[in-house]
Amino acid sequence: MRIFKFEREVGVGRWLGHQMADAIRSQQEQLRLDAVTYVPMMRRDRHARGFNQAQVLARIVATQLDLPMRRLLAKSRGTRLQARLSAADRRTNLQDAFRPLPFEYERVLLVDDIYTTGSTVEECARTLKRGGAQYVVAATIARA
Repeated sequence: MRIFKFEREVGVGRWLGHQMADAIRSQQEQLRLDAVTYVPMMRRDRHARGFNQAQVLARIVATQLDLPMRRLLAKSRGTRLQARLSAADRRTNLQDAFRPLPFEYERVLLVDDIYTTGSTVEECARTLKRGGAQYVVAATIARA
């Protein structure tokens, strides 16, 4: 994951995306997902990194599972780097950091790269539900 995320090895990301899709495929019938989305980044952060790793993974997963991949969330304000924060600080750092974009999907797969405390996926899932999703499943490549 580190090579993909920080050294821009998109080929590694494609492989990881296929692995993620394979893991989800076995449960796809029970999940009955409508769409795939991803954890958004601020434009300046995405520009600095060169890509949004969660978006790359989501695109591959959506293609492999034959689901639409849509941008359903926007990051509405800058936040501090999560990796340098305590669990409590991570939660407050992300509070109200996302806003839902208009959508009509009820069952959404939310893709992120790394699950550490769950703060990011919890805040994104809460925001998706505020936007109208009835059911949100989160998928990540790694757990830190």
